[in-house]
Amino acid sequence: EQLSRHALIVSSSGGGKTTFSHLLMHQLLQVGKRLLIVDPKDDSNIFPAFYPDFLILDEDAPLNLLQVPSYLTLPEFIAIFTTCFARAYYGGEHLKQILNEGLRRVFSATSTPSLKDLSKAVQLMYSIKDTYARRDAIQGVLQRLARIEQQYPAMFQCRQGISYDELFLHSLYLPVKTMAETQEFIISLLVHHLYYHNRAKNIRDKLKFIVYLDEGLLSWN
Repeated sequence: EQLSRHALIVSSSGGGKTTFSHLLMHQLLQVGKRLLIVDPKDDSNIFPAFYPDFLILDEDAPLNLLQVPSYLTLPEFIAIFTTCFARAYYGGEHLKQILNEGLRRVFSATSTPSLKDLSKAVQLMYSIKDTYARRDAIQGVLQRLARIEQQYPAMFQCRQGISYDELFLHSLYLPVKTMAETQEFIISLLVHHLYYHNRAKNIRDKLKFIVYLDEGLLSWN
């Protein structure tokens, strides 16, 4: 019951935060709970090795971030994606407008676009008649999408792959080499989707899925 609320474990360096957390997570997994582990220190990789239910969301994971799940309408999906993208990448209103327009265009062409398709659609939005603000926003979206391509090439190109609906039937392990804007975006997007998935399934006061971030304060901000 207590873990169905937020929990923060604090101590000085070497105080046993990670050891205690790992013990707790082992106990949770053994009674059938699922975890989303964000691991910037590379010391939680024992979990996918011990528990085959884990999916590893690394640079080779076939996850299409633009695959609309059953629990969201397309406008809801676009709003969530745009909000997470703009917050993680410090984008303003012009960038959000360009991203929203690009998403609507790419979804009008196909029901399962990839981020690569989105990038091409945004490129085609450029016109020499555009204002400087619109040109800058288009370039801003393209540069941020290019960061995803560099760090998560499979997610950038994937059209089918595993869906969000399937994703939350498993525990998830996200190894993070550097906690930068791209990682912040993916973590934020996954947490948002987990919330809306649980809301649609009426999982509100039951402990089913635990999000674990070791030294992940920036992600919560």
